[in-house]
Amino acid sequence: MKRELAVKLHKEMWNWLSENPDQEKRHWPQWESNGGDVEKIDCDCFACEENAYGSNNCKDCMVDWGVNTCESPGSPFTKWDYSDNEDERAKYAAIIRDLPIKEL
Repeated sequence: MKRELAVKLHKEMWNWLSENPDQEKRHWPQWESNGGDVEKIDCDCFACEENAYGSNNCKDCMVDWGVNTCESPGSPFTKWDYSDNEDERAKYAAIIRDLPIKEL
């Protein structure tokens, strides 16, 4: 997957998740399995997918998480993933959508 497309789809999915905080990444309506036109990818994550064609090392992720990896304690993804509160999930999904993309 080209980096530009991965960035675009990453932002689209996390925007949708910010607007639908009761949903999971697998529910994104753009996945082919949900009637959309985007082929399913590993981890339902465009950053992981884009990185798989590079070093496949989390430190080289296209997203600047502000911590070591998306799954580090305190990362916005970890907070989103473990929260049961829809307001918090919406907040963290929007934060993830707006995180800076690293320069190549």
